[in-house]
Amino acid sequence: MEGNRVMPYACYRPNGIPRRAALRQLGFGGLAAAGMVVGSARAPVAAQETTPAAIPPLLEEWAAAWSAEDLDRLLALYTDDAVFEDVAAGVIVRGKREIGAVFATSLEAFSGIQQTLLAGFLAGDRATAEAQFAGEQTGDLPGSAASGRAVSYRFAAVFELAGERFRRESDYLDLYGLLVQLGALPSPGSTGG
Repeated sequence: MEGNRVMPYACYRPNGIPRRAALRQLGFGGLAAAGMVVGSARAPVAAQETTPAAIPPLLEEWAAAWSAEDLDRLLALYTDDAVFEDVAAGVIVRGKREIGAVFATSLEAFSGIQQTLLAGFLAGDRATAEAQFAGEQTGDLPGSAASGRAVSYRFAAVFELAGERFRRESDYLDLYGLLVQLGALPSPGSTGG
């Protein structure tokens, strides 16, 4: 660095300044630029063919338990001290009893549930799932009386595991989109309600 002017990466190496010192002087932007310069000298990497990874059996059982609308089967997948968080709704519950109450509300509110796994992986004590929920609202939800409307939405769930059971689940979904499907909120751009 001369004064306030940053010198290009190439200017440092011929003068014998070590690469690490040069990158430290350049800062983060210089690091990225240097990576591009250094990386461009390498041979191009051939594109790798990818195949969808197999969905772990634990996640398959989780989706199957929801689709079977079987609360006991579902709760058997959680530790006694598990935590469930619906991030969009701002709901956090702890323990099988509280989790069971939240899940029972969903199972009572929707019938014909189909929870389809789109993708998922498990690594160490972490797992994630991308899923599609579909069902018909035949029961009441807080703030939404039974509408008979079909709903379908994609969501992601992030899990922390304890052995072969869930210690924590955090669900991420488009709550606004779901409430529009239920008729509880107006659709974007409409002049209603």
